[in-house]
Amino acid sequence: DGTEYFYVLKKMDHAAWNLIFLVPAKYVATNTVRLVKLIIWFIILFAVVAAGCMIKGIVTVLRKSQSEAIEIDNTRLETINTELTQAKRAAEQAFEVANNASQSKSDFLASMSHDIRTPMNAIMGITSLIRHDAGNKDKVIEYVDKIDVSAQHLLGIINDVLDMSKIEAGK
Repeated sequence: DGTEYFYVLKKMDHAAWNLIFLVPAKYVATNTVRLVKLIIWFIILFAVVAAGCMIKGIVTVLRKSQSEAIEIDNTRLETINTELTQAKRAAEQAFEVANNASQSKSDFLASMSHDIRTPMNAIMGITSLIRHDAGNKDKVIEYVDKIDVSAQHLLGIINDVLDMSKIEAGK
């Protein structure tokens, strides 16, 4: 009838017989195509799953290394931040010390200015009085005694300032 057949020989296990099967080619081809398609789909599915697992593994390794790098950077940045905070505190303390020293200097100079001017003004004023009363010996002696007291007071202030500068220089 023009139909192609495949024959299959099968040896019997418990007998000395061979069985011959005749199978129409159209059934063999159809089943073989289905089997090939099924195997191809299975291989594709396996390849996709394997690729997905590999990609997930690679991503996990990269994330882990990135997290470790970020952790190292964070630790380094925290150390730098701590050092900068300490440096800032030291600078603020130095600035405060400098401001206090400047204020102390200003206060000292204001006080010294007043303390030095008072006896100097007395000396200058009394000197004018001596010129005016130069003919009155008793007045001149009284004025010279006042100049001497003011000069002694002024000398004491100058000595105190010089002693303070020697002590300050010795530190």
